Parts: sequence; structure tokens; C-alpha cells
Amino acid sequence: MIAAMRRSWLAAGFLLLVAGQSLACTCAGIGSIGDAFGNAERVVLGRIEGMREIPTSGGDGMVVIYPEAVVVKVLKVLKGSAPDEILVSGDFMCYRSFNVEDFKPGDVFVFPIVETNFQGVNVLPSCGHSALKLSDGQLYTHEPAEGGGHRLQSYMSLALAQWLVPLGLLDPRGQVIFGSGVALLACLVITWSVRRRTAGAASAAQATDPTKSLRSVGWISGFAIGWMLLCAGVCVLFGLGTSDWLPWTLGAMFALAAAGIALRWPVAEGLSYGLALIWIGICVVLTIEALRWLYFPDGEIDERFYYLMAIDVVCVGGMLWCADAVRRRYSTATP
Repeated sequence: MIAAMRRSWLAAGFLLLVAGQSLACTCAGIGSIGDAFGNAERVVLGRIEGMREIPTSGGDGMVVIYPEAVVVKVLKVLKGSAPDEILVSGDFMCYRSFNVEDFKPGDVFVFPIVETNFQGVNVLPSCGHSALKLSDGQLYTHEPAEGGGHRLQSYMSLALAQWLVPLGLLDPRGQVIFGSGVALLACLVITWSVRRRTAGAASAAQATDPTKSLRSVGWISGFAIGWMLLCAGVCVLFGLGTSDWLPWTLGAMFALAAAGIALRWPVAEGLSYGLALIWIGICVVLTIEALRWLYFPDGEIDERFYYLMAIDVVCVGGMLWCADAVRRRYSTATP
């Protein structure tokens, strides 16, 4: 069971950091419009022109997946590239927030397109939000309504979306990167400002002497160093088998923080606090996402709930203790 839980957490963490493709045709969960933007190879603003039948390819044995598609006049490309006119997929098997009957000629939509198939049809996301409808400068999602059917719900203005989509800030992955960067920068600036006002010349001199710094490492400082190295190892473990740069970069930053704590680099204190915020944030998000998949039939608590809470407490508690150890090391001449 413990091994299974470890594999589940590794998979969950990988999904958060790498933001992999949506599960096709399983509908184990309904993807958000942010997920759709993140997985899309192109995002276009287009006007519905009508429907077009897709001819079969003669004699090549290919199966025609979409016998007809929606003709879209491209008004603006928000991500990637696209010709002036494209074909967008109609309904096919899985849940989509907008169905083909919702695409009326003259209406304008933002389409996140995940791929273009062999028929030249641009495929929309499955098992999730598939488009945004434009009305009076405002974009709307299509949400399930009580009693059946769907209703339009305001999402954001087109002007704001045109700025956020190219930056990747509607994608959960982009939001994680942006939020992490803000947390790191804030901790570095605040810590540097505080220490600049309170630190004495002697402390500054000690910070530049590697020999004295290493000799001053006690068991509390040693815990902080060891914990940072453990976090670096976890990030590297997530990064194995993938070319994604995010877990490797995060692991390198944890390793750099560990070295900085040992040598009392001034920048390492703020870096450690920023990494602590990121680590705790990841733990909270993973816990929330994992709890969405834990069911409690007949009022019984799934046993995985206890493992999940135990792991969460250890991760958050260890990081808080590490941050306090870092504070002690930089607040006093000796740990």
C-alpha cells in the first residue's frame, strides 16, 4: 500500500509540474478552460461560417473520424499560428462544453486546438471545456445548468485574454511558474531589506568566510541543509524520464539553497523562504486535487485519506521547521 501511495504521489506531482495532456475519452474529470489553453498547440479567435462535409480519402483505408466539420474564419491568432480559414471538429464521443449545435453562423468563439488530424480538422479538447463564446467584448464559458442543459457564465474580457493567453497565464502551469517567481522575488527582496538594516559588519564578514561558516554548522542548521537536499532529490526524481525543465530547475534551486545555508550566503536566506512557500503551496494543491479523487462510500473514510494527510503533515511540518532553522542560522552568529 505504501509503495502504491508513493507511486500515486509521484504521478500527481508530475502532473502538476509537467501539466500533461488531458485524458482522452475517459472523462475521469472535466478539464478547465485553463487546462485547455495549456494543452493547446494553437488558440484562435474565429467566426463561425457554417458546416462542411469532409470527403473520404479514396482507397487508402483511412477511417473518416469527422464526416463534417465547422468552418471558422480566423479573426486573430492568440497562440501558435493558423491560416485565414480552418475546420474545427464537431462532436465526437467525449464530453465537451460546447457541442456542434452550439456553433451558430456569425457567432464568434475562442478555440483552443489540441491537434490537427489527418483530415485537416482542428480537434478541440475532450472531457473538458472546449471553447469560449464572445459576446459584447466578454468571453463566456458553457457551464452545466440545474435541471439539464448549459448556461453561459462570464469568464473574462477578450482584451484581457489577448494579453494573458500568449503569456501562458491562463494555463495552470503558467500560473504556478508565475506565482513561484513572485514568491521567490518577494522573499529575496524582503529578507535582503531586513538583514541590510539589522546585520552588523561582523556578520557580513563571517558570511564571506567559507571555513568559519562550515564550522558553525550545528544540528539545527544541518537539518535545514539536509531537508533542502531531500527536496532537491524529490524534484530530480520527478524530472527523471522527462525533458521538462521545471522540476530540474526547482531541484537545482533547492540544492543551491542547501549550499548557501552551509556557507551562509546572504542570498540563501531569502531563497530558502521562497522555496518553502513554493513547497508548501505544492503540498496544499496536491492535497486538494487528490481529495477530489477520494470517494467516501457509505460514510466510510478511504484509507488513502490517512496516508495522504500523514504525508502532507510531514512535508509541510518539515519545511516549516527548515525555515525556522534557516532563520536561526542567519539571526545569530552561531546556530
